[in-house]
Amino acid sequence: MKFMIKRLLFYFKYKPDILLPLFAFFLTLSLHLAKGIIILYLILWVYNKQYKELIKLKYNWFVLSSIAYFGVFALSGLYSENLVFWMQDLEGKIPLLIVPIILSTKSISKQVVRATIWGLAIGCFVLILYGYYKQPTDFISLRDIINKYTPINVIYYSLYISTVFFFLLYDLLSLKDRRYKGLYIISIFFAHYILYGCASRMAILTTFIVAIGTVFVWKIIFERKVLQGVGLIFLIILINGISLLLSNSSSARFETLVSEKGDNRVEIWKASWLTIKKSPIIGYGSGDRKSALAPSYIEIGYPLGVAKSVNCHNQYLESWLGAGILGLLIILIWLFATFYNAWNKQNYLFCVFIVIIAMNILTESIFERQHGTYFIAFFGSLLFGLSQREKCFKENSK
Repeated sequence: MKFMIKRLLFYFKYKPDILLPLFAFFLTLSLHLAKGIIILYLILWVYNKQYKELIKLKYNWFVLSSIAYFGVFALSGLYSENLVFWMQDLEGKIPLLIVPIILSTKSISKQVVRATIWGLAIGCFVLILYGYYKQPTDFISLRDIINKYTPINVIYYSLYISTVFFFLLYDLLSLKDRRYKGLYIISIFFAHYILYGCASRMAILTTFIVAIGTVFVWKIIFERKVLQGVGLIFLIILINGISLLLSNSSSARFETLVSEKGDNRVEIWKASWLTIKKSPIIGYGSGDRKSALAPSYIEIGYPLGVAKSVNCHNQYLESWLGAGILGLLIILIWLFATFYNAWNKQNYLFCVFIVIIAMNILTESIFERQHGTYFIAFFGSLLFGLSQREKCFKENSK
């Protein structure tokens, strides 16, 4: 036991980094505890004078884009009438300002990142057990368990579990210690099972497309192993096809989507676009974007949008509506520039992460809740600089 503790502490050369896996673990279970951990990390960041390293961030696209995105919504308060909602919105987006800064001024080793990934995975798995424990004796779907008996919305949880699936799969492929191979395989299949149980259509579709795209690039483009690549793609299609057939909730939701030629998002997007066209340059301000949608909902005959104050269910439209064309451009630059930078550095894990985010925000306004902003700011910061940090570690070890 003493040896294991020493080995664990060796991974955390910068001792506050011990907090990172704890944050990832509590992100699904208790957002309040996760916030407390980040605040503690921030205090230690100031105490250890890490702010002296801020100069390092001038070439960090992820940090600069994140700060810029927060900044345009902060400035939108100048033409927002509802300043209360504007302040609430900024509070929800504050992780995009703080988290990338404090995580990107300190080199974080690959071992710490791996421990943090496992912290998220274990937190997601524990949440399922907690949900089953809290549910009544009558059987209900896993999707209902997450929505009714856990502190997180199923949309965000599905985003987490989809990311966990690729994190663990990537780690398994680069794993040197084969003693843990079985644990990885079991965890990956469990994550896959949970994903279909949650029946989040976009998360399932994203996972499927990213898996095929990754195999195509990896096996067919890079390694030129066409037959092997085609075989793996066929296997992915087979596994996901069987999973969809076996999951009643997932298959029912996809069938409904096809039979009804879409869902209420079609009406929401119509109203969002109709509203944006009236003020495409500066938008309506972070404080007034929801109220600005109401007349358009009435105009297209969708009163439920007014009654429930429904947002755009698309982060691209949400950014455009709130902060104008500048808000949309910044989020696009954020995604494309960071992806391009990471691709050139062969940081493929971050590339997968950014594609997952880019696809999921097509149908959800992920940045409008702290379960989304903390997740993106935290894991984006860790993964974006991973290849550069590894290079620094190699140079320092010479």
